[in-house]
Order: sequence, then C-alpha cells, then structure tokens
Amino acid sequence: MAAIGTTPLQDRVWVVTGATSGIGKATALGLARLGGTVVLACRDAARGGEAQQEIVRDAKNPKVTLMIVDLASQASIVSFAEEFTQDYRRLDALVNNAGIFTRERMTTPDGLELQFAVNYLGGFLLSHLLLDLLLASTPSRIVNVASSAHKGATIDFDNLQGERAYKGYKAYGQSKLAQILFTVEYGRCDRERGPSGRRQDEPRLRGDSEGPPFRPDVFQEPRKGGGDADLPRRVADRGESDRTVFRESTGPGSVPRGPRSRRRSPTVRRQREARRARN
Repeated sequence: MAAIGTTPLQDRVWVVTGATSGIGKATALGLARLGGTVVLACRDAARGGEAQQEIVRDAKNPKVTLMIVDLASQASIVSFAEEFTQDYRRLDALVNNAGIFTRERMTTPDGLELQFAVNYLGGFLLSHLLLDLLLASTPSRIVNVASSAHKGATIDFDNLQGERAYKGYKAYGQSKLAQILFTVEYGRCDRERGPSGRRQDEPRLRGDSEGPPFRPDVFQEPRKGGGDADLPRRVADRGESDRTVFRESTGPGSVPRGPRSRRRSPTVRRQREARRARN
C-alpha cells in the first residue's frame, strides 16, 4: 500500500448509493472526473445503467461500474457487501446518499417502516459491513448526505416504526436525525481508535499503516448560492482534519423536505385559503 495520503486518485475506489439522479449522480460524476473507480450502488438496473453510461461519457472515465442494491432489503445489502469485498481490495469512501420520502406508511420486506429503513438503517448496515475494508484503506471516510429536516425532529422510541398516527414528514425527519446521530457516534468511536483507524485492542489489519483513520462526515446537500460541485473533491480529500461537516439544504434545485416543506404543500395552501374564506 502506498504511504498515507499519497495513493494516486486513479487508484482510489469510491461507492455512491442512489447515484441515478440528483446529488448522488452529480457526486459520482465529479469523482469519476478525478480518475478513480466509482461504483454506482443503485436499486434500479435500467436507470443505473443509463446513469453509468452518461457518467462514463461525460467524465471520459471507463472505470465506472454498476452494482445493484436495495437499501430497503437487509438481504440485498448483505449480498452487495459480500460481492463488493470479493471484487475490490480497497474502499476510500462510502457515500450514503440514497434516501426516500413517502407520505403514506409503507414497510420493507423485513417488516420495517420504509423511510427509517432506507434513510438510516440501510446506510448504517452497509457502513458496518464495509468497515473493515474502509479501515484497511485508511485514511478513508464515510459520507452521509443528510437533510435539514432533522431540525426540530425527535426520535420516538415508543413509536419508532410509525405504527400509530403515521405522519410522513415526521417519519422523514426522524430518519434523518437518526442518520446524523449515527454519524456523530461513529465519529466518537473513531476518536477512540488508534492512529491507524482501529481501537488499540483490535488486531492489525493487513496492509494497515499509521496515519489518520477514516472520517465520518455529514453533508447536507448544496450550500447557499451554489450547487454541490465541491462535494466530490471533499469526498476524495483525505486530509488530517476529522471535523464533521454539516451543510444546509439551500442550494438551487434542492428539494425542501421535512416539516418546513409542509408550508409549501398544496394541501396546506388549500387549508389556509379555506380558513381565510371563512374569516
């Protein structure tokens, strides 16, 4: 393994979930332009194939591959992780970007509430299953793309699966808050590890060398006044700092989510107009 911080970009490997559109696709394209290997982890093979072809064409980088994973299925996540670790010997960054919003309560094949499963549990499980490979590739990082919907949200442990009085926006905010708490906890565990990215009582991983460990980060969509053009470079950057980054979802084209977007929904507008008419 090359010395810490000197691994050429063209030799690095990045995984981006939900890379068929939006932030995920833009991030995958930016990483592909850096010259490394980008794995598009997508649920839909047809849409994933189209995204793969477009990214290869626009980035002029043939090292863009497609792997199928359904983050609503724990069996699919386990299968993806097993296949990935068989095919690749390193992982420089895992970008947990895939997410979902639904107003109606839906469940996964595992019987879990869909938003909580996809937005939080799926990324959590995938990160855990790929952690050894990330540590073996230190300095590496996990990037969680979150949302400002976590603001004002709480974790309802007595109704975690939304079986009573389900509200889509509330469930979405809860799932994104859980994602951020997961990132913060991973950061705490990371600080307890040695310089090679492992706790002192853990066995040394093959190819491991001294240097800054993997870094968990939260990116909250584009910054105000700009897109996410700098996100790929931030994903690829493996500097000394272990600061967790929080970013606001205020850029052009960003989709308002969570409780704030209720003020803009057609239903709320109609309700307000009806109240004004009565008054």
